[in-house]
Amino acid sequence: MTTDYNKKHHLQLLKERSMGRDVNENQLSHYDRILESQIEWEMRDQYVELMEGVLKGNISGSEFFAELRTKNYSIMDTFEFLVSHQILLSPHKKASKFGEFLEPINDLLEGEELYLTGDEFKNFIQENCIKIKKYLNEE
Repeated sequence: MTTDYNKKHHLQLLKERSMGRDVNENQLSHYDRILESQIEWEMRDQYVELMEGVLKGNISGSEFFAELRTKNYSIMDTFEFLVSHQILLSPHKKASKFGEFLEPINDLLEGEELYLTGDEFKNFIQENCIKIKKYLNEE
């Protein structure tokens, strides 16, 4: 995802839509995804802690998915609040890529954890946790 983000244009599109005017939905969707990625970025430490909990054996697979689902609802609620109040965040340069690291984890959630069990699940979490931590530690 490109990170070409124009906060003023995003706000203008939101205002126009709220007044019932036709807007460029593709552009608005692009800006909305950037905003969602920024919200995920703000929660990055929580994602890492959740994955580390699995790896340390403190969180079961079902607990992991319940917490992940809660985080996703929280992101949606935050997004809706920000958009409805026309409050926009400035995206961090790493936010977009961070969201891409979360995609396989969220894909697993959407699959209702059916295809990975036991060691497969733990290995999956470990691989993704390593990738995320490496990315977070890059300059």
